[in-house]
Amino acid sequence: MVTFTVTFKDYTCYMKHYFPKPAPLSPQERDVERRKKSSKKYKGVDVEKSFYYLWFEYLRRSDDYKKACGYEVDMTKEEKKEYASWFKQKKTKELISDFGNIHSEKYDGYLGFWAWWTEKDKEGEKRGEKLFAIKAHTIEGFATNDELLESKDQIQS
Repeated sequence: MVTFTVTFKDYTCYMKHYFPKPAPLSPQERDVERRKKSSKKYKGVDVEKSFYYLWFEYLRRSDDYKKACGYEVDMTKEEKKEYASWFKQKKTKELISDFGNIHSEKYDGYLGFWAWWTEKDKEGEKRGEKLFAIKAHTIEGFATNDELLESKDQIQS
């Protein structure tokens, strides 16, 4: 095993998570605060323009997902066969466990989406963050290209 040391410039970045697409903003406040630094706001979009809201609405329109949540859905013989195959997959059960019954009336419309998005699990993590956010790491500093090139021989490929 090879170990190496790189000297970093003084810089620290703290962020618990980030979203790959702009996160929906609260429909009540139109503003969402970062967790650690409440004085700073991050940019987002109105709920109805959010990528995540559109994804949520698409899933609500899925007959397969609706049937998986226990609702009666009219299907042809071929659709029933495809559904049975889809439902047997492990990832389908994980999807249902993660997203829950999104067909409940309490999740109707953009306010319903916001209730679903901000619903907390047993550990206190919001559903939207748990499902869609990318966990970030604390960065203690950044190396320049020159500093990385100096360490190139120490890095095992």
